[in-house]
Amino acid sequence: MKKELLICSFGLKPAHVTAETLSELKRCDAAYTHCLDEATAAFLRPFCRELHFLRDLTPAKIAGRLISRLSRGGRIAFVTYGNPLFLNVTTRRVASRVGAAGADVRVLEAVSSLDALVNALDLNRFSVGGLRLVDLSACDCLPEITPGMDTLFFMASDLNLPAYARARQRFLAALLAAYPPGHRAVLADCDNFRQGRLLESSVKKLGSDIRKAGVATTLFVPGLPAAPAKKKKPSA
Repeated sequence: MKKELLICSFGLKPAHVTAETLSELKRCDAAYTHCLDEATAAFLRPFCRELHFLRDLTPAKIAGRLISRLSRGGRIAFVTYGNPLFLNVTTRRVASRVGAAGADVRVLEAVSSLDALVNALDLNRFSVGGLRLVDLSACDCLPEITPGMDTLFFMASDLNLPAYARARQRFLAALLAAYPPGHRAVLADCDNFRQGRLLESSVKKLGSDIRKAGVATTLFVPGLPAAPAKKKKPSA
């Protein structure tokens, strides 16, 4: 008996949903979402035979609902936001459990926060050292600071959690040790359904500005320009 879970996304807002995603949703027996409700899911209804809402459920309970429906066989969809696998713990855990239960799991591409950040921050060209991505929520210790690279620190709001108080102090101190105090730092928001926001700051000002970070805030610190090479003196 064929059982398939399609993991897909509407991107960051309804206008981002792809023609491929809508076409695939039409072929599903039912669709489930953990990030939309009756009001915000209106744009999906014409493409779904059934649409079920799983807000406020843990990944384990979401997986349980999907596995229960798939026990009859068929094809269902799980609709999330952003790129389905990029920094999405819920999707990773749901996919793992459903796959372990014997269903085929397929993931479709979608617009992610990284796509939006590239445009918002005009990352048309990177520093000589390249671009580095860091997930602060996954750092059990102080992440390595690489001043020669442009760096996007995702999940910046985790630094405001009480459990991260010491980590925040160590992180900010490490930035101050690696960059000049006035070096540019930007807190960028790419939230679902909301207007983006760029808060210009500096390495020194981050001590207070980081507290304004929300769940969709990414910290961007551009790389330090390489020092010009010293000219060799002509030999006598």
